[in-house]
Amino acid sequence: MVKPGAGRYLRRVGDESSDERREKSGADGAAVAALYRERVMTHARAPRNFGALEGATRRVEGHNPLCGDRVTMAVFQEGERIVSVRFEGAGCALSIASASMATEALAGREREAARAVVREAIAALEGRCAADERVLGEAVALTAVSAFPARLRCVTLAWQTLDEALAGED
Repeated sequence: MVKPGAGRYLRRVGDESSDERREKSGADGAAVAALYRERVMTHARAPRNFGALEGATRRVEGHNPLCGDRVTMAVFQEGERIVSVRFEGAGCALSIASASMATEALAGREREAARAVVREAIAALEGRCAADERVLGEAVALTAVSAFPARLRCVTLAWQTLDEALAGED
């Protein structure tokens, strides 16, 4: 029988610990981590575009059953142009900050361009590509979560929910 919490000490062969990843990232990693903390806390304490969006043309709910984060992403479009993106929900600071940053990254874009941004954000957050601040804006700071794999779902929840909303049929 495995005792509760025992799994936290197990690693697969080839996995790096958070400390090992931070050590490899050096001074640049420290700067990214500081930027990450500052931006995440700013958005978590005062999220942008939080609240209901009356007349939303798309609305999708997302849930992270592992930690209880819940988010509803709402989009208002005129034709193919995204006029407004808002969110409602409750969760950890990372989840709320990520949803806030996502709303800012997509407003004003054409739907297909917004979907490309969402897919790039998810890939960057998962460490599959480099993050481009010109595309992701402040959300680029969220890529520092790669040092904490257990928190990945917290930062991708809003983006994945938006991807689902934007993929929906008109």
